[in-house]
Amino acid sequence: FQYSSAYFDLSCAEVPEETFDEVDCSSIVLDWSLESPDIPVKGIILQYSPPVGKPFSGTILDPHISSIVINDTLAATEYTLFITALLEDGTSHNISTKRLSSSPAPPVFESAETTSSDATISFFPPAHDAGDVSYAIEYHPVNKPEYANFVESRAPLFKIRGLDPLTAYRLKINSVYRNTRSDERIDVVFTTKGESGESITVRTLPPNFGSILGQGAVVKTTDVPPIAAKEIDGIPSAEILIRASGESTPRSSEIPFRIVTTPTFEEDEDEEEESTTTTLRPSRATFAISSLLDKAVTPRPVTAPSTTMSTTTTSPVTVEQRRIDRVEETTALPTTSTTMVTTTTTTQKQIADPREQLKLSSMTSYSSSSIDGFPDPTNVFLSMTEDRMLRLDWEVPEGTVCDSFLVNYTLLTLNDPQTLQARTNEQWVQMKMYNDHTIEMKVFCIVSGAASKLWWAYRVADLSKPSTPSGLRLLSSFTDEFYVSSLTLGIDWPVFHDFSLYKLVVTYSAGKKPTDQNTLDVDKEGPIVLEKLEATKWYSITVKNVSVELGLESTTVPMRELTPPIISSQLQPGQISSTSININFDETDPEQSKFDSYELTFTGNAKNITKRLALTAARSFTFTKLIPGKTYNFELYTVFEGRRSRAVTTNITTYPLKVNKLYPVVGRDYVVLFWDIENFADNDCRFRVAYTGTSNSGHQSASTVVLKNKNTYKFDKLPGDTYYTFTCTVIMGMGASEAESESEMITISIGMPPKSFPSVERHGSRELVVKFDNDPSVFSEQNGEVDNFAVIVTEKKDLGGDDYDLPSWFEVKDDDVWGAYRASSSDFNPFRGSRKKSATFTIGADDCVQRRLDEPYCNGMLHANTDYYVKVRAYTKEGVAMETEWASVAGAAGEEEEEKEKERRLPCHMYLNGCPRKSASQNTSFFQPLLTLLGFFVPGRRLR
Repeated sequence: FQYSSAYFDLSCAEVPEETFDEVDCSSIVLDWSLESPDIPVKGIILQYSPPVGKPFSGTILDPHISSIVINDTLAATEYTLFITALLEDGTSHNISTKRLSSSPAPPVFESAETTSSDATISFFPPAHDAGDVSYAIEYHPVNKPEYANFVESRAPLFKIRGLDPLTAYRLKINSVYRNTRSDERIDVVFTTKGESGESITVRTLPPNFGSILGQGAVVKTTDVPPIAAKEIDGIPSAEILIRASGESTPRSSEIPFRIVTTPTFEEDEDEEEESTTTTLRPSRATFAISSLLDKAVTPRPVTAPSTTMSTTTTSPVTVEQRRIDRVEETTALPTTSTTMVTTTTTTQKQIADPREQLKLSSMTSYSSSSIDGFPDPTNVFLSMTEDRMLRLDWEVPEGTVCDSFLVNYTLLTLNDPQTLQARTNEQWVQMKMYNDHTIEMKVFCIVSGAASKLWWAYRVADLSKPSTPSGLRLLSSFTDEFYVSSLTLGIDWPVFHDFSLYKLVVTYSAGKKPTDQNTLDVDKEGPIVLEKLEATKWYSITVKNVSVELGLESTTVPMRELTPPIISSQLQPGQISSTSININFDETDPEQSKFDSYELTFTGNAKNITKRLALTAARSFTFTKLIPGKTYNFELYTVFEGRRSRAVTTNITTYPLKVNKLYPVVGRDYVVLFWDIENFADNDCRFRVAYTGTSNSGHQSASTVVLKNKNTYKFDKLPGDTYYTFTCTVIMGMGASEAESESEMITISIGMPPKSFPSVERHGSRELVVKFDNDPSVFSEQNGEVDNFAVIVTEKKDLGGDDYDLPSWFEVKDDDVWGAYRASSSDFNPFRGSRKKSATFTIGADDCVQRRLDEPYCNGMLHANTDYYVKVRAYTKEGVAMETEWASVAGAAGEEEEEKEKERRLPCHMYLNGCPRKSASQNTSFFQPLLTLLGFFVPGRRLR
């Protein structure tokens, strides 16, 4: 092989002048001397990306060199460089891998305007502005380089203060990109003016201009013809050129407009008071440099003398009150109040201090967007031209005729806000792009030398870079069953983000370096979703905030994210019991998409279990010591570099326990079932309750119901003379995870219609006597041997009475209306050991002074003169309850008993004829209607 050495003589300075515009004057200095190998090498291979530069990427260099300069690179671009050594045996050895930034393009000088002690320098940013370029500024007297001052700034417009008068200064400005300076620079010489006082001439403005220009100082003009700029020692004068028409017009044919900065003046004490021309001299300032982009200082009005004067009171406006996180547009500025003062002559007698005279002649930098006598303004539209000029466009309503347009705009963010003017015959104008400045624009329609009050346009815009997106993060990632991935990103949106003016531009591509292969414009607030991505791929993503109008871009925020792997496995349950679950899953083919391992997650029993499994590990697991009837969740993932795939899930419920026992209550044509269950999982339970019936004649019937979280159900309208088999099954879990227990079953018989019914008689006012028979049609021996009988009492039949376990008298005695309770003892059986067919039971015969521990039931007293319902129930030793129908007694207690109650409760003097006698009831038949009419006596009723 042969290595090349022709590249050593290449540089931008030696490129022919006619081809200079086609070459990027940018370079990279590469040094690997500290990393050179100690072993003999045959050559050095230079490779870099992007592959733009000289020597070309892939060039083989002399093995003895350890540094090189790569010229003609892309300006302000980050390069990745690889230095590889070729060894004698033909193998290669990587020496170094570096990431370096190429030098940026130089700035373009525009103008330098001087006074005796200040210089205002203006220049254009580099043609290839990467958005992260600053400027290294050096200046010193021409013959005294040892007095050099060095300053770094980001503003293309700044002022140097404290200079010596009538002195030539050399100014050098380099672009700086990531600590790398440009190969070329601005190198100019400017001369400050003399120290002697200067006479300022003022030109009167057209009519009505004193109230409409407003913003900043009234623009001064000089006696120099506006077509040609004067020269000072070969250096152009301090005049800023603004293109008024013709985007492609060469700079030599542009129409020049002047901006005249106003220095700080001191009054000459020797000046006579009656003089109408004021001679001012500039004051001396300290030797320092100050950027005009000093937003932390409250703007001071720029002033100039005029025959039309105004005073303005302005509320202070600080940076904190403005939206500085992005380019700002507003139509309402701080409110100002203006008082107009007009004088015919301006003398020192009227205004002693010339600085006050200058202050009265201008409006402040922050004024209202409304002007008295003018309608509401229309908008000014902004755009950027190809040569990085700012273009202003406006629309004039139909029918409005203008001879020309006057554009008045003010740099509000200067320490001394300054006003510029331009006149054009078109409905647009071009001006310099004042980066990082806030400008106020007013456009007036000029008709016959005056501003028309029919129309005007207004706009305030911040030309600084939009705010950098913050809080960029990954919210979620997903790869679906079709192996298509997506990433969801979150971002902290600025408080005042306006989607009509700004948008987020998201670029993403597979690989380590982002490209513009895929671009997404986000124009609404919310998560950023990147769709249709490949699985298990690293994606490079960049996000930046971009101005819709001007294309201004914020600093780019990068990030790299990995899309999840695919999964095609399925979870399959194996053997399931009340306390264990077996789970299996099949394989995902690694050839479809790479992944490192499996991950199985088991959730339940108030804890999570995660198993990480190799590709070749067993794929069957059994989990034991589980809770019956509980639903467990299983999730399976594939994992690649820590990123999970989507989850394959299944829910499995262990078999629940069956109900403990069925407890039936059998009536004439109904059966009420009761049951209990041990629900350890505290899960929602469903019960499938069913019966099948077969009569003695062979007729069959069936019914099924499903209940949720209940423990009783009543089947009614059941035919008699039939055997019924009842079953109850517990169901837990939902959907595919549903599990059933074993069924609990019981068989009972409903006999023929009863042949006898209980009878109830009143025994006094607080007792009842119930008589019932041991009727085999009611208490069927086919349901088992009867163990005890329960006498059930209630005031209302609709208050229950079907419960298998009944409350006692102690539990209902304090209720206003007594529900069903058991009056007989728990072992009451009048037919035990005897052959009698009927029995009698007196209700309310016990005093029930205190409750016994060995007997929960008591036959307590009833309410006097109250109707009760009574039924009799027999409990078999097998747990089947059989009961009669409700029976009751109607009517009042006997008169004799009632009179005895009266004698006990009322003294004799409370009665009309004294204490009543027993024979009185027999003699009241004649007087009874009269006494009843008078209300003195009513049989069976107490006197009041």
